[in-house]
Amino acid sequence: CLYSLIGSITQGKYTYDGYHWGLVASNAKDLLDGKIPYKDFFVHYGLITLVFQSLALKIYNSIYSLICLSSILYVFSIINVLLILRKISNINFSYLFLFVLFFFQPYSVYPWHTYFIYFFVTTGILLYFNKTFTSIFFYGFCIQLCFLSSESFKICSYIISISTILILYLENKKNFSKFAKFAFSYFLGFAIPLIIFILLLKSNGIFSEWKLHNKIPEIFLEMSN
Repeated sequence: CLYSLIGSITQGKYTYDGYHWGLVASNAKDLLDGKIPYKDFFVHYGLITLVFQSLALKIYNSIYSLICLSSILYVFSIINVLLILRKISNINFSYLFLFVLFFFQPYSVYPWHTYFIYFFVTTGILLYFNKTFTSIFFYGFCIQLCFLSSESFKICSYIISISTILILYLENKKNFSKFAKFAFSYFLGFAIPLIIFILLLKSNGIFSEWKLHNKIPEIFLEMSN
C-alpha cells in the first residue's frame, strides 16, 4: 500500500493529461471562484467529487493536489479490500490480490471520480460484514455517496440496493422482523444523503438546473437521432 501511494504521487509529478486532468481541475477551480454548480458550470461527475477536489486544490494550489487525493483514496480502498478478503477467506487470498493488483494497476493514474466510488463501495462492503443495524445503515449511506460522487452510478446503486435486500432476506428469512429492521436501516442510510443533497439544491435555488443537467444525455441522444 505504501508502494502504491509513493508510486502514484511520484508518477503524478511527471504525467500530465490536459484533457482528463484539466477537466476535473477546471470544475474545482470554478467552485473555488464562486460559480454555482449546475447553474454556472457543468458538473462532470458528482458534487462530492467536486467538493473534495476543490478542497484539495485550495489546500495546495496545483493540479498535482488532485492526483495526491486520488492516491490516498486508492490506498485506503486497497486496505478495505484486503480487510474484506480477510473476512471472507484467509490471508493467502489477500497476498494474491496484492500480487494481481501489482501487475494490473499498482498506481492511481488519473484524478478520477472512480477512486471515490471505489473507496465508498469498499468501505460500505466492509461495514456490511459487521451485520448490525448501525453498520447496515452506514453501508446504505456509503452506496448513496457513490451516486453523489458520480451520478453515472445511479443504475448501479439501484442494482446494489435490490441485491442487498435480496441477500438480507435470504440471510434472515426465518426471522422476518430482523430482515425488516435491516432493510429499513439500509434504506434509511441510503435515503439520508440524497435528501440532504436535494435540500441543499433547493436551498440554493438550483434544483431545476440539476434536473435539467440530468437530461443532457437524453437531449444529445435525441439530437443524434
